[in-house]
Amino acid sequence: MKNVNNSIIPALSNNNHELFHSNLWAWLIEADNQFMKVFFEDYDERVKIQKVYREKLNTDLLIEDEKGNHYVIENKLKSIANEEQLNEYKVKVNKKSKNKDVKYLLVFLIENKELKEWNSIDYIKVAQKMGKVLKKEKNNKIIKKYYDIINEYCKFVEKEFEKIINSKYVKSNKYDFSLNDKEVEEKGLKVIYQKMKAEKMKEKFDKEISISKMKNKFENNDLMLSSKLGYNNGKPCLTYRVQAKWESDLKNHTAIELQIEGCQFRYMVRLIKNPKDRGDKTQNRDKYFNEALKIFKKTGFLTDIINLNNKNIHGKKSSMKNDYCSYDGGKKTIGIYQYNDIAKNETYKKLSKEILKELKKINRMVKNNNVIDFLKEKKTYEK
Repeated sequence: MKNVNNSIIPALSNNNHELFHSNLWAWLIEADNQFMKVFFEDYDERVKIQKVYREKLNTDLLIEDEKGNHYVIENKLKSIANEEQLNEYKVKVNKKSKNKDVKYLLVFLIENKELKEWNSIDYIKVAQKMGKVLKKEKNNKIIKKYYDIINEYCKFVEKEFEKIINSKYVKSNKYDFSLNDKEVEEKGLKVIYQKMKAEKMKEKFDKEISISKMKNKFENNDLMLSSKLGYNNGKPCLTYRVQAKWESDLKNHTAIELQIEGCQFRYMVRLIKNPKDRGDKTQNRDKYFNEALKIFKKTGFLTDIINLNNKNIHGKKSSMKNDYCSYDGGKKTIGIYQYNDIAKNETYKKLSKEILKELKKINRMVKNNNVIDFLKEKKTYEK
């Protein structure tokens, strides 16, 4: 039988349950307004807090004082803060506040100093500051009743999250989106570790290949290069996509993609599927595979490595070549892939040079032939 932890805090928080932390903070602020100082140092304690809203206007905590001023606390623990998303919250709150004073704060595993319109604080600092306010307010009747458990919460957060910040997985400079680190497995925070690592790696890849300069080169050819981090079956997948510009009437176009996932480096042509193709999967797969081959032949893209013998590519790896035709009747797109293995100890610097080389190659192809016509060919499929 496993040993039961004497503390109830780990069981309640389960380390990564955002809602537990947000609700506790809300309760503390409502019980004693001095806890506002934990999150907003310049809060004037002479102004009483009127109401603490949970999950309102897409924010985790929306706090309103008696003067009608608002304070927003966004708690990001299971996901990474996205500035675009945060600013969408800001627009909604500003509309409700009617130009009253609003302060915005992001709480995350690590302090985010790059945000332009939001302040940021990490979990450890929250716990440390909360512990100090707790000692000052221990004579408050409500706080006194729950003093021990709140103090235990502060110590628990400080101890456990210090392990996260100092993890070799988070600090590593090696490219690795996998989760082989036993230290990560033991903490039960795999998703958080993975996303932190993936976000850092994406930033490094983008910087190394000078993504802004490459985007300008494709834009000169009336195309768009995008860099996106997604998740495929829970695993981070970094994609560099070349396609026609995303205007309202140009959303259904062929795209060329380079993808990094785990120990795979994929070359891909992605096609938009005609929703009418619901019949024989093999027949449809042949049709789309042949359509994808058009761009291979026009560009020289993968023609030296892809197996042009259709009988070997129907939903499985070719017996002779490392290529793959994926067909899914339920999805909107169909992909033709070619895989390359990445060594587990590969550095992002080495791999980013390979990505840059391939992007330059694609850009040269666009300039030298009619690939641009293929990519800009508008699909007029009817639903």
